[in-house]
Amino acid sequence: MRPDELSIYRDLTRWFETHIIIQTGAGLGIVRDISTASGLSFANLAPHPNTCLQASSEVRPEYRLYYTPDDLFHFLLGWCLEEPAGPPARQCIAAGFAGMVVPKGPAAFWDLVDSGVGYCKQEGGGNPNGEKRA
Repeated sequence: MRPDELSIYRDLTRWFETHIIIQTGAGLGIVRDISTASGLSFANLAPHPNTCLQASSEVRPEYRLYYTPDDLFHFLLGWCLEEPAGPPARQCIAAGFAGMVVPKGPAAFWDLVDSGVGYCKQEGGGNPNGEKRA
């Protein structure tokens, strides 16, 4: 990652740990907005083997009805690094994504998740749960 991308990654990791993992009002607002725009539900826990296959991580994203915290982190990272309009990404993260324009539909959501995953791979494997890497 370039230095500016790495700064965004680090800021997002801190914000994610504080607002999504702990579930603050700002974090829950983002989850609500993304769920409404994408039509997907947020599954805070990994799906159990006995659940509907549409919630399983093995099912291709376009058939899933749920997204996980990992997916959310990668979506936000993809949005921060791909979004050409609006305030700079670091300011947006610092403001708790206030005024974020969320892409409509699940396809747009999964496209940004894929972008975020790609950026993490460039970094050598990012940890979306905000845990410190060795």
